[in-house]
Amino acid sequence: MTAALDPVVTIGAARIAAIVERSIGSQRAGGVFAWGAKRPLAILIRHNGVTTAFDTDGKPIALADVDRRFAGLRARFERLAEGMP
Repeated sequence: MTAALDPVVTIGAARIAAIVERSIGSQRAGGVFAWGAKRPLAILIRHNGVTTAFDTDGKPIALADVDRRFAGLRARFERLAEGMP
């Protein structure tokens, strides 16, 4: 599994992005077969300088859990949400 941050979108005064799982694979057996998949793992929202996180069922996730499970992605989201690269 590779966790990644989807592009940050703006809705009103809020900045929102999904943390997603991406996977790809291939197989060669009488030809080449390749596949890919992407699914959301968490949603990050930044509004008025405060970040909140939710799972895909809408239940809140503690930011410490986000940092533990997806190292560096919350910090990257916050930089992007504030307009920094």
